Amino acid sequence: MILKRNAFLILCVLMILLSLLRCNIIKKNSCRVPDSGICRGYIYKSTWNKQGQYIVKTEQGNVLLTIYGNINNEIDNLASGGADVVVNKSITVLLDNSYGDYLRSKGIQYILNASINDVELGKEKYNIKSLFAKARVYIRSTLLRVMPEQNTFTALAVMTGANSEMDENISEQYRTAGILHVTAVSGMHVNIMMKPVNILIKRKYLGYKGRTICRIVAAIIFMILTDFSHSVVRAVLMFIYIQIGKLCDRQATFANSIYFAAIIQLICNPFVIYSVGFVLSYSAVLSICYIVPVIPIRRKSLNGIRSGIGVNIGMMPLLMYYFGEISLIAIVINGIAGFLSGGICITGYACCLLMAIPVVSYIGKFIGYICVFFTTILNKCAYMASWLPAPIGNMNVKIKNVWILIGIYTVLIVVILLQRKRTIVLQTKFN
Repeated sequence: MILKRNAFLILCVLMILLSLLRCNIIKKNSCRVPDSGICRGYIYKSTWNKQGQYIVKTEQGNVLLTIYGNINNEIDNLASGGADVVVNKSITVLLDNSYGDYLRSKGIQYILNASINDVELGKEKYNIKSLFAKARVYIRSTLLRVMPEQNTFTALAVMTGANSEMDENISEQYRTAGILHVTAVSGMHVNIMMKPVNILIKRKYLGYKGRTICRIVAAIIFMILTDFSHSVVRAVLMFIYIQIGKLCDRQATFANSIYFAAIIQLICNPFVIYSVGFVLSYSAVLSICYIVPVIPIRRKSLNGIRSGIGVNIGMMPLLMYYFGEISLIAIVINGIAGFLSGGICITGYACCLLMAIPVVSYIGKFIGYICVFFTTILNKCAYMASWLPAPIGNMNVKIKNVWILIGIYTVLIVVILLQRKRTIVLQTKFN
């Protein structure tokens, strides 16, 4: 009975161990690369690419291309939106280090550094990847027509996860304030985007199944628009699992949806286990699933604070391990940042949609000004929170040994189990 009830958990643990083994095998077999002296494929820009970085899809695999030199807007827009490309240089294999593992988690197999003179762009490419890459280019250009650059780049980071153009000082303020995650699209953004979708499909003539299918399609479209960000893929897979369970009249628990999503992601790419975003994303939802319910705060009006405390308890050891710092003010400011991020996403996408229709473009421009207001307030919140002194503000606390990290989570698991047992005893006593 215990094995059956925890089947997804056991499968997930086995998949993690198998993924570590697969990663070692793949890295050993990836030491050779065909030296043709030329790289040919199609180029586009992902949400995580920095300035001058692009992805080239070739027959050998995905290549991270870094172009040096003066890249004008016309070339950048063509390359970002998807086009045929020929680079007159040889690709090189990824190194066996943490940066190489990070790139592999993004689906990259090779790297290539080239001058702008070595790059020859051809015709525009049209497929699913390039169409959504063109959509991101359109969103960027439309927002720049309505908003100042600083606000545009903040909105782009919140809406699509493309945070490479954000000002370094502003990014540092977001990190210090503990809200940098709002600029890397996550499950929170999926929930935000589903709210207007639910309003649009509220009519009864669609039927329950029709509405469910529309929600799933909308979630998949957002996942492709963000170029399969690990945290968005996790949220969408969980959402699909729960929705399919409802369609089939089967019980789909929140915990099982987490393990299902992790298993699918690890099957598709075992290197996601090396992605900090992947680990933090799952630590957040596992905290919601296991830590938040045992926190002794029962007032519904305090549910937001309760969730914030639970998520931060679950994530703090990882934040100390990866970044060497934590921020207690993040518990409070994350609620504000979540509300403002929702406003930015809804007004930003509404602005882009309406600006594409000449008759109502003036409405889109007005909505764009509202988006400017939300981005300005979010930047100001990050600025003020980043200046708060320790222990309320940012504190430097580094966990250097992975065994200390494992020990902390072991103690946390024991405390959760004891608290759950105590809660069950109390419920039985009162019943």
